[in-house]
Amino acid sequence: MKPKKRRDEEFRKEVAEHYGEGILFADDHDNAIIGVISRCGQDPFLVYDIKKVVKNFQKDGMTYDEAVEWIDFNWNAWLGTSTPGILENIEW
Repeated sequence: MKPKKRRDEEFRKEVAEHYGEGILFADDHDNAIIGVISRCGQDPFLVYDIKKVVKNFQKDGMTYDEAVEWIDFNWNAWLGTSTPGILENIEW
């Protein structure tokens, strides 16, 4: 476990150094980060892949429906302009 934690800490440190100390992370979902969005006049924020986040919750014992419900309810909390976003890829 410790080596993984160390890699996560190093990753987060590098991201914060590049995008600013105010960037926010969703705990235990670094593997679901797919990018950073930068907008004119606003803080950059991390974007997570919803499918990967759901899989992380399922690994922790949630059902698919429980994971989606948790995301729908909790991910919408506003923590300022660097609040992480979640992307649901739609195919046309």
